[in-house]
Amino acid sequence: MGLGPDHKVLVVLDHGSRFAKNAGNPLNITLKESNTSRTVGKCDKSLWTWCVEATLELHRVVFDLFSGEHDAGCARLVRLVLADCVGRVLQPRWGTELVTQQEILNSLSAIGLPSTSDDSDGVALSGITLAIEALSQLSDAQIKGDGSCAPKKKEGRTKEERSNFSRVPKCWETPSTSSVTSESDRKVVENTGSVVIFTSFAEDERLTELENEVADVINCRNRIIKSLQDNSFSCINHVKLYIINVLPNDQISTATSKPFREISPTLSSCIFSRPAGDQLISVIHSVSINIYDLVSTTISGIPMKEEAQQGQSAVAINYDVELLHRREAHTELERLGLVTTNATEDFTGTLMVYAGSATYPTARLVWSTPVPKGRWNTFPRNRHASRVTPSAVNSRPSVCLSSYLLQGRNVMLEVTRVAKCEGLLSNVGAKLIAHTLIAHGGHIYIHANDVGPHGVLDCQATREKMQLKKAANGRISDFVALMKESSLHLPVPDKTESNEKPLSATSAVACVQPRRQLLRVTRYWPLRTDHCFIYNIPKRFDALFAIMRQPQLSTVDADKCKQVHAL
Repeated sequence: MGLGPDHKVLVVLDHGSRFAKNAGNPLNITLKESNTSRTVGKCDKSLWTWCVEATLELHRVVFDLFSGEHDAGCARLVRLVLADCVGRVLQPRWGTELVTQQEILNSLSAIGLPSTSDDSDGVALSGITLAIEALSQLSDAQIKGDGSCAPKKKEGRTKEERSNFSRVPKCWETPSTSSVTSESDRKVVENTGSVVIFTSFAEDERLTELENEVADVINCRNRIIKSLQDNSFSCINHVKLYIINVLPNDQISTATSKPFREISPTLSSCIFSRPAGDQLISVIHSVSINIYDLVSTTISGIPMKEEAQQGQSAVAINYDVELLHRREAHTELERLGLVTTNATEDFTGTLMVYAGSATYPTARLVWSTPVPKGRWNTFPRNRHASRVTPSAVNSRPSVCLSSYLLQGRNVMLEVTRVAKCEGLLSNVGAKLIAHTLIAHGGHIYIHANDVGPHGVLDCQATREKMQLKKAANGRISDFVALMKESSLHLPVPDKTESNEKPLSATSAVACVQPRRQLLRVTRYWPLRTDHCFIYNIPKRFDALFAIMRQPQLSTVDADKCKQVHAL
């Protein structure tokens, strides 16, 4: 059983003296006066502040996309570890739900800024040790054995390994062999996770040493757990390590970024070396995409009106908004080759582009305003729906788009005519709509639409066989009236009767009268008007039809029926 590396994530924050330095990327403080704005000062953040903001951004993405999951076993859990001369885990246990942002802020505010007098060099070994110890601790979902959200590939591999066995004769068994078997049977939980480390090194050699230290700590921890008799811990099968090397803008560095590579059988590592600033937020988005298997979609061409200067008219400018969401929303586009999951492939003829200084590609789709009075059957079929979150949540275009959707409107995303979309037919008028943005219950969802032909729903032979023939001369209005007359309703209970007795077997006889009435009325009830002559001249027989539906006939009613028969 395994819940994947996105189930448990540990963020290690270096609290050493290196992170007390200023980032060297001052922010301008502007003051708006009437129609102009002027710079009144500058503010420079420390490396610690940028790392804390990146950690909060990672938490925000996880909370927006995965909070409120119906299955508690699918919860994405995050814990923070402080790496200094002592080392501290800010959350005592994994729990069952994602830690709130307020809890993170309270823990970090109590710690304070790093001390400049601390001579600790880089990430303390105690912080790495605490992170690996916390990762070896099982979450509540793992203890309960809730593997409903485990990847299908891992489940299949685990079942195959468990089914492949050979029976050994009893004479071959030894005490050591039996003890090893029982130990392996006891540790059946597949324990994986991800570790994100913020550090600051100027040389590649120091980063390589850090990777080797993490691999050694994992091996040491696994040896300790094998000797423990505690079911709340399990050996670590594999760890994905993300090293974010943050440097001041004015510091010369030879450290380089490196893609994922295998350090040991239990550790895979990648390095992001970036200067402190907005690029750090882009890096944390890339990390969240790798951990939680997300993708990026950029909505281009969003029409917005800018504020007009005095004596000028408002100018409409098109903006772009990037959204993060689950990969399942791009399954149809991946099948058609319009997007790709491999960032190293050639994007020619696809929808994938690199936006600005982003370290990951995004699928660019065009804003398309739907017709307000469009019929329901003009909307394409949906295949998948998942939550979305803006990458720049506080930007003006993102705020305007979110408020626009939360007001009950929807936005269609059109596929631009690239080389690989040739041959695809339009699905909404003359446009090829790939996704639709709609808000449900206070959350914004992206709906993946059918883009290409459907093998079953678009099969002409199947549609002809399933198409019902139009029924002519049907007594539709009479049938509706019959259903209304024959409907039964529960009696309204009397509020004065506090002790209501259950219905006895004899009280069920009361249903006999309605059934008898229905059988009498429908004894001969043609479905079509051409099956009986009298239904084609309703003016002459309307009185007879009305009298026949009555439960009892009076003398006057009987005389009316005789008059109709006499005609």
